[in-house]
Formats: sequence, C-alpha cells, structure tokens
Amino acid sequence: MTDAIKNDARTIQFELLTPEKIVCKEDAIFVALPGVQGELGVLPEHTHLLTSLIWGEVRITGLGNQTKCFAVSGGFVQISPQRVAVLADTAEPASEIDSERAKRAHERAMETLAQKKENVDLASARAALYRAQVRLKVASRLDH
Repeated sequence: MTDAIKNDARTIQFELLTPEKIVCKEDAIFVALPGVQGELGVLPEHTHLLTSLIWGEVRITGLGNQTKCFAVSGGFVQISPQRVAVLADTAEPASEIDSERAKRAHERAMETLAQKKENVDLASARAALYRAQVRLKVASRLDH
C-alpha cells in the first residue's frame, strides 16, 4: 500500500497556525485531528467542514509517509477539498515537548486529584491531567 500512496500525487495543503506563528505548512496525504466528537481523519478531496477542536494530537502524513505530530489546545479547523487550516490556541511539535516537564505536570495533577480536598478545583486538575497526557503521548511519538 505504501507504493500506491507514493505514486498518488494528490495531496492536501495543511496549515497549523497559532496566534503567534505558523507552526507548520506543508502538503500532506492524510491529516488526523482531535475533533469535539472524536478523531477526524482527512484525505484530499474531503468535503467542506468547519468544526471545533479539543486538546489533543494532530498527525500529518506527508508524501514520503513521514508522520509529524503536534499537541494542540483547542481551536478550530477549516477543511476544504484541497486544504486543512488548523487555528489552534497553542501547538507544540513533538520535538519541542519537554517530556520531563510534562511528566512532572502529570504527577502534580494526579496528586491534586488524589487529595480530594474541598478547595481543589477538580475541573482544572482534570484539564491539567489531560493536557499532560496529550503532551506525553505526542512526545512519545519520537521514541518510535
């Protein structure tokens, strides 16, 4: 199947933007996004769509079957048959994620949730835990 993908020149233009910068802009053959109703897969010639994103992993596969991964925090995606434009609050390439810092954040969130104190904001602690889990998952992609 990889030979069939390499021979098929159809691609989709992918752009990942934050308020501060263009994080990634390149042609892709497949894009996976963390949609509000689950993971969304996008191939060239996808129908038009505008939807919200949640904290999660964005994966793009290029022509050489190289996959790049990013941790994103919320935002929106606009999809057309030739383009995927992700407008994220934040976006971190796997290569820029500090795994040790993410592990410490994960541990702090777990400790906060385990304490079950009345003055603890459980929603914030759960959100911190989820963010740390996403960042650890994306960072682990470099180990494969």
